[in-house]
Amino acid sequence: MTIKMLTTLAHIRQDVKFDIEIMERELKEKKAHMTRLDTEDIPELMAELELSSFSLEDGTTIAVKEDVRTAITAANAPKALSWLVANGYGGIIKTSVGVALAKGDRERALEVFAQLQEQFPTEAEMKDSVHPMTLKSFVVERLQEGDDLPFDLFSVFPFNKITVKVPK
Repeated sequence: MTIKMLTTLAHIRQDVKFDIEIMERELKEKKAHMTRLDTEDIPELMAELELSSFSLEDGTTIAVKEDVRTAITAANAPKALSWLVANGYGGIIKTSVGVALAKGDRERALEVFAQLQEQFPTEAEMKDSVHPMTLKSFVVERLQEGDDLPFDLFSVFPFNKITVKVPK
């Protein structure tokens, strides 16, 4: 092997890396285009045509369904979690308690874990959260029941999207 061969391989690697970056950028653009088709262009045209579903000549069925995006932002978390508790939905809140210990301090970690309810060292931390899919299910259920939800606290964004069923 020579330096010339090594240099050639290094240049090939740079070209491959560049090609991958281009492909990843193109893939990102294609995914964004498909999302736009699925959540905007096709549902809007179907609504104009007053269609809830239709089929392609190959048997593929395309239907519109309602969906929702939701999240609890860090800024809204205290109010959103308080709202859930105050309105009887505290059961969907997940509470985590953790203790940060130094590396290699497994023995102490086991001791603290066993006595956690008795000893809360200053490193102890408690965090409440709602899993994103749990929150989405909760919001969809509440909306279906006609309940009022504080959309701003849960960052609720209802939208329509298509479902595609390809024949087997």
